[in-house]
Amino acid sequence: MLHWNFRPGLFILIAVPMLHGAPQEKSRAPRIEFIELEGAEAPAQAPKLRWVATNDPTWTNGEPSFKIEGDPKVSARGWLAVSEQAILLKVEVRDQAHFNAKEKSDIWDGDCLQIGIDASGAASEKVQSSVSPTVASITAALTARGPELWAHYQGQYGTGRLREGKRHYPCAIVRDERAKTTTYSLAFPWGEFASLPGFAPLIGLCVQVNDSTPNEKQRRIYWGRGADGAPRPSLFERLAPGAPPGALRIATATRTTLWRPTDFGEIAVVAWGVDAFQLQARLGNLQKTWAPAKAPGKGVRRFLVRATPGVLPAAALPFECRLLDSQKKAPVICASKLVFTAGVIAALERRIEALLEKSPHPLFTRHLRSIQALVGAEWNRALFLVDRVPGAPDGVVRDAQTILDGLNAEMGQWKSFAVDGRSLLFVREAWPDSTLQFATFSLPKAWDSNRAYPLIVDLHGAGPSHVLFYPAMRLQTRTNETNWSPDEKAHYRLEPWGRGNNGYDDWGKMDVFAALEEVLREFKVDSNRIYLTGHSMGGGAAWNFALRMPHLWAAVCPIAGGTWYTPLGVGLGMNASNLPVRIWQGEKDTVVRATHATNMLEELGRYGNRGELVLVPGWGHEYPSGDWIYSNTQWLLSHVRKLPERFSYSTECDSFRGTRGIWMRRDLKGPAISRFDCALEPESVRLTSQGASGLTVRLGENGLGFTNTVTIWWNGSNAYKGPPVEVKLGEGGGWYY
Repeated sequence: MLHWNFRPGLFILIAVPMLHGAPQEKSRAPRIEFIELEGAEAPAQAPKLRWVATNDPTWTNGEPSFKIEGDPKVSARGWLAVSEQAILLKVEVRDQAHFNAKEKSDIWDGDCLQIGIDASGAASEKVQSSVSPTVASITAALTARGPELWAHYQGQYGTGRLREGKRHYPCAIVRDERAKTTTYSLAFPWGEFASLPGFAPLIGLCVQVNDSTPNEKQRRIYWGRGADGAPRPSLFERLAPGAPPGALRIATATRTTLWRPTDFGEIAVVAWGVDAFQLQARLGNLQKTWAPAKAPGKGVRRFLVRATPGVLPAAALPFECRLLDSQKKAPVICASKLVFTAGVIAALERRIEALLEKSPHPLFTRHLRSIQALVGAEWNRALFLVDRVPGAPDGVVRDAQTILDGLNAEMGQWKSFAVDGRSLLFVREAWPDSTLQFATFSLPKAWDSNRAYPLIVDLHGAGPSHVLFYPAMRLQTRTNETNWSPDEKAHYRLEPWGRGNNGYDDWGKMDVFAALEEVLREFKVDSNRIYLTGHSMGGGAAWNFALRMPHLWAAVCPIAGGTWYTPLGVGLGMNASNLPVRIWQGEKDTVVRATHATNMLEELGRYGNRGELVLVPGWGHEYPSGDWIYSNTQWLLSHVRKLPERFSYSTECDSFRGTRGIWMRRDLKGPAISRFDCALEPESVRLTSQGASGLTVRLGENGLGFTNTVTIWWNGSNAYKGPPVEVKLGEGGGWYY
């Protein structure tokens, strides 16, 4: 059992209201509105972006828009412009050699450009970018496969929301080895950023040049900042598009998805150098025309055309806008359709209810109710946010569709979980905040509920922080999911949700052990064969939990895990002196470098633990392949927990203060590191402590395991003799939290 004193969260069977696609409101009459935006002008001192004609090949002639210098090994110069079709960028990078051996989302880890774009300019006034679908962080690289573009972040969410981050915008990248230059020529279409030229008085841009050399730290130079990862538009350079080369009439649909009956579709219109015209809009059978007041010499004019159907359409509803000239001709037409995609939420609800009616097992019922509760909670949250964040429900719909597709296939069968080892979803009400938290849990293949199995606790790495990402990945069809139990040996696998990317700290840490407590209470687990692993952020947490609570685990295998929560050189390695450790690490990992692994191996070695280091040549920060998963799993399962008769424990924090039923009360007036040493004898316990004003000792079950009268010697004195109960020495050791 765990020695972790807090109210454990419960895996709960939650009855939730029907997950209707939207609140049921009385339908309203459809309407069309025309809005002219005023006061949206760029500051006079704002740098100007040249506006060029589409397909003008001369736009890069002349002086560059920016230069990046200062590093003797790499420099760059770049040209910027806008056209009616796209944001244009050309960058010439000068360096000694071009090197990029990466693929997909990892191409940033080679020679490349990382580009930040804020097509509306609005987010560039803010620190966070999650409120605007116009923001992106995109990498352009010349790889072994040719030029590639990858969106690490585009729109409301990061790559976890994107089915595929690869982009196919116009792109040419050429390396001139004689001149030692790499030239990037890129065009970012306005339509991909829910905007159009001239609609925003300012746009935000930045360019980061990454220069990589094998076995050296990557060099980076910047024009503007904020493109490395989730973009920070407040650090982008802000520029004002100049005047177009001629009269401009352009329109684009910026909002076409409806979530509630009160929602509207939207078309943005820009007219530049046009005096007299009319706007004509049509929504289904409703048509409306409006003539803006003349404004001679005003230059750019910006409009929004909004259409509110008043009811959620069963099918796509035509919505279009025309800009009519003085002869009533329509040189500009923007045709779109308003759609209601959230029907998948109601379809998922119907599928779950149908499966519940015939559920063959309580665990399958719990699993389905958990899906229902989690999707329902996220859907309600998204509907609350949608007025401020129009794209908030998109990800819920996408993940709900993935889950529904799985339930319509093999994930709708109990056999997939009881026989094939697929991942169940268990939701619980978490303490102390009463939020819904979850873990995925896989049964052994061909599970026998009367048999005790080993358990592997697997902690995920940092990634998408939205709640439904991991359930959707586990509940999708077999063709797309990695087999997380590749061996034929049967075992449970528990993967707690880490509350996003908080490093399994604070409440995230409590969630891990609450989920573990529940599994130990609900299932037959071999208590001497509980294992711990995790990747990246989860690998760092694995180090933390291994060194702080070593008595729980039969063996641990951190994968590319950092030592952020386990400071070296203060004695923590002593806690795991008897714990089998395998460290799996990519030799070329630049996110969590191999020094984390080698330094921890050295720390363990100080206390006689000859841990095993698997340093994989050429491997970066990727998750291990199927063969390595199998190898690591087999290594873990080969160990059985051993509890030595002599052990020591040290700590520098109050979150973890003991092991095996012994807890310290740290003396804050003493040394920063508190420590105790324990020697078990047939009828006695000998304890010494430093920096501790008291100890709590659990002598019997779920502690040191004595069954008869026992004597405690503490710092040389006889402190207790009696039955094997829980004993407080000095001020006692207290409890966690």
